Amino acid sequence: MRVSPFLFYSFFFAMFLPTTISINLGFMRMTPYRLILIVFFLMNLQKILLQFQFKRGNPGFYLVFCGFWSFLALWLNHDLALGLETGGINFIELTAPFFIVAAYAKDLRRYEKMIKILMIQVCLLLTISLPETVTGFNWFRTLTDAIFGGWHVHIDPRFGFDRAMATFDHPIINGVVSSSIIGFVYFCTRWWMTAFPVVATATSLSSGAIASIMTQFMLMGWERFVKVRKRWLILFGILFGIYLAAEFISNRSGVMAILSVLVFSPGTAYNRYYIWIYGTENVANNPFFGLGLNDWERPSYMGASIDNYWLVIMMRYGLPALISYVIFISIICRQLFRYRVKDKKLTALRRGWLTGLAGLCVSAGTVHYWNTAYIYFNFYIGLGFALIPLLRAAAMEERENKRKKASPPAEA
Repeated sequence: MRVSPFLFYSFFFAMFLPTTISINLGFMRMTPYRLILIVFFLMNLQKILLQFQFKRGNPGFYLVFCGFWSFLALWLNHDLALGLETGGINFIELTAPFFIVAAYAKDLRRYEKMIKILMIQVCLLLTISLPETVTGFNWFRTLTDAIFGGWHVHIDPRFGFDRAMATFDHPIINGVVSSSIIGFVYFCTRWWMTAFPVVATATSLSSGAIASIMTQFMLMGWERFVKVRKRWLILFGILFGIYLAAEFISNRSGVMAILSVLVFSPGTAYNRYYIWIYGTENVANNPFFGLGLNDWERPSYMGASIDNYWLVIMMRYGLPALISYVIFISIICRQLFRYRVKDKKLTALRRGWLTGLAGLCVSAGTVHYWNTAYIYFNFYIGLGFALIPLLRAAAMEERENKRKKASPPAEA
């Protein structure tokens, strides 16, 4: 696949722009990042569609399958026109952010540069979010709204502070994006510099983003202090044991007990719990093609918002879409675990990405990823995919060097 550095970084910085910077082209709202993704997609259409050929261990197949199934679900729940319009743009925003990273970051130098710019970009958000959370004034959004039109509305404050949205459309997106680089900063720079993305995340005052921080610090602490074989299996076993204990000992369900830790208030926890209960009932009634964009069945006192990214995929497009999406992510993680190398830079990048992914996946269970958050999540998964060939090449080089050292010298 082909992408110029100019096109890639145009998309990269466009992700951090408000979606109010847009124009309407017929039925479609065209933001800068969407326009760039469409250009990239059309330039590489054949190669992207070729991913639909099943190959063992190819995550691209499952991603493209998820996109096609989403289109099919929208077509069957509505009509072909909506399937082509909404399903088509969803297909592009699902696949193009993923493949554009792999097309650009073909060597370690480019990859490291990209990660450094990402870390700097998130830290620069503090120049907007810190004053905003203290004073309630967002100078960046006020400026862009005055130039391009549109408006921004502050969400209800928490603990006496305003929830900062920075350059994004909602504080949740600000928190999710900022939290994603904590692992990279910790493993690839100095540990104390994690204070910058942590503070940037905290300005959102979003429970989903705070859950991401908690998850990543747990993983970083486990990696730092636990040095036994199969330590990650042990950690998963401990977490599963905690869930079972909460399920059987607590006077409420294990899911409810965990939610009460991850969110700010009991009311929020109960709301998310009932969203899951009634949402999964909708999935059970429409398991294959979901509901499309139709409203979901729930009690009249519940709002329409679904604060769970994984649940939204199931409800809109059916279980096959979610299953293929989860397999897609799992294959990337498995291949990253497969290639263990001695190169400290590559090891730090691998650990940083896996840590950030864990935080994003936990957040996705408490918030929905839409607009920039949806684009960024698929972009972030692409960062992991782009790392695989770099690790594979390093592993092959190390094996070759080991073989040469082990082979006896040729006789004169």
